[in-house]
Amino acid sequence: MAAMSVVLLAAPEFLAGLFIDPATPDGAPVVALATLLLAVAAAFQMADGAQTIAIQSLRGLNDTTVPMLIAGLGYWGVGFGASYLLGFTVGLGAVGIWVGLALGLSIVALLLIIRFARLTQQGYLPDVARAPA
Repeated sequence: MAAMSVVLLAAPEFLAGLFIDPATPDGAPVVALATLLLAVAAAFQMADGAQTIAIQSLRGLNDTTVPMLIAGLGYWGVGFGASYLLGFTVGLGAVGIWVGLALGLSIVALLLIIRFARLTQQGYLPDVARAPA
């Protein structure tokens, strides 16, 4: 995820140029927008990797209900709400929508990591890992 983020940040014009000719009159503004979106995608990539690892780690502890609630509230409450606010109310358009989605995903990743840390620091073992009495 870090390597891909570096690629997205280091060569956004090149990547966009693979699909759009910046020399055309309509191409230059599209490449400029794509460059901004790829910067947000780099942050999104890092948050997505972190939340994937965290949610799978929690699944390994048989902790699925709370992570599902965290994900639902984070994606729909924070992500969707921030996307709407930034994209339409503030007027940032596509960049605002992507920033809102990345924000929601980042918050989910952070909360899942915190949950995993707390459960493992408390010595939590899933029911299936406990020896029968």
